[in-house]
Amino acid sequence: MNALSPRLLALCLLLVAGMAHAQVSSKDALDYLLRDWPVTQEQFERGLMEDVYTDSSGVRVPLNATAEQREQIAERLVEHYPIVDIIPMLEKAVALNGGRNNQRLLAMLALGYLEQNQPDKALQTAERTLQRTIAGDADALSRYASVMIHAGRSASVLPRLEQLAQTNPQAWNPAFMQLADAMEAIAEDIDDAATGRAAGYKAATRTLIPGLLELARKHGGLDARHYAQLGNLYGMQEGKERQAIAVLEEGLAKGVLPSRPRVYASLASFYYFAGDKAKAIALWQQWGPQMDTGESLLNLARALLEAGRTDDAKRAAQAALDKGGLRSPDDARKILLK
Repeated sequence: MNALSPRLLALCLLLVAGMAHAQVSSKDALDYLLRDWPVTQEQFERGLMEDVYTDSSGVRVPLNATAEQREQIAERLVEHYPIVDIIPMLEKAVALNGGRNNQRLLAMLALGYLEQNQPDKALQTAERTLQRTIAGDADALSRYASVMIHAGRSASVLPRLEQLAQTNPQAWNPAFMQLADAMEAIAEDIDDAATGRAAGYKAATRTLIPGLLELARKHGGLDARHYAQLGNLYGMQEGKERQAIAVLEEGLAKGVLPSRPRVYASLASFYYFAGDKAKAIALWQQWGPQMDTGESLLNLARALLEAGRTDDAKRAAQAALDKGGLRSPDDARKILLK
C-alpha cells in the first residue's frame, strides 16, 4: 500500500478532526456559551438566533439547543451586556425563530422595552407572550403578570386571565393556583422596608393573589391548601370575615377541606369578628379541646367572659392553661381571678 503524501495526510487529519469536532463538540460549545467563560457578543447572538456556535478557529458547530437552553443563552446575555444592546438580538431572535420561539424570550424582550421606557411595545409584547402560551403554563402566566405589574397595568391581569379561563377551565384552573403561589413568593422576596417602585410592585402583587384564587375557585375549584389560603387572606382583612367564612364553609361542604380542628378554629375566629359570637363559641367549645395548644380554649374563655358567663369562662381558661402552648398565659390567669 502506497504511503500517503505528507500534504494528503495533513488534509485527512484535518478532515477527521473536523468530523470529530462536529460530532462531539456540540455539547461542549453549548456549555461554553452557558458557563462563566469569556464569550463574545457575536457568539451569544449566533447561539441565540442560529443555534450555531463559531469557535476560535472559525468552525461552525451546530448547538442543537433546546428551548430552555436558548433561554439560558439569553439570560447570560442579560448578565454581561446592557439591555439596550440585547433588545435588537431578542427582536431578531423572535422574528427568525417563529414557532420555535418560546414565551420567555418574548417576556425578556417586554421587560427590556420597559427598561427603555417603551411601555406600549412592552404591553404589546406581553400580550404576544400570553397568546403563545400553552394552556396551563403557569410559568408563562407568571412572566406575563410580571410585565403587566411593572408596566402599571396590574388591574388588567385578572380580566385577561378570566378570558383564558373561559376557553379551557380544566387546563387553566391549576395554573391560576400556581400563579398565586408564584406571586406570593415574589412578594415575600421584596423587603418590607422597600420603598418606591419595589413597594408598589409588592402591593400590586399581593392584591392579585386573592383574585387569582377566586378565578380558580370559580372555574373548577380550589384544592385544600388554596381553600385555606384564600379563607385566611380574607380573614386577615377587616370587613371581609364573611367572605372568609363562605370560602371555608364551601371547602368543607365539598369535602375538599378536611374536617380538622385547625380549620374550625379559624372559622370560629372569623365568626367572632363577623359578630356571630354564639357560633364562634359553639365552634371553639367543640374543636378547642382537640387543638394542639390551648389558644382556641383561651379564645373561648375570652368570648364567654364577654358574654357574661364567668364560671364557664374560668373553666375554659383553666383548660387552656392545662393544654399549654399559650402565647399569653397571663390572660388565662387573669380570667381565673374574676
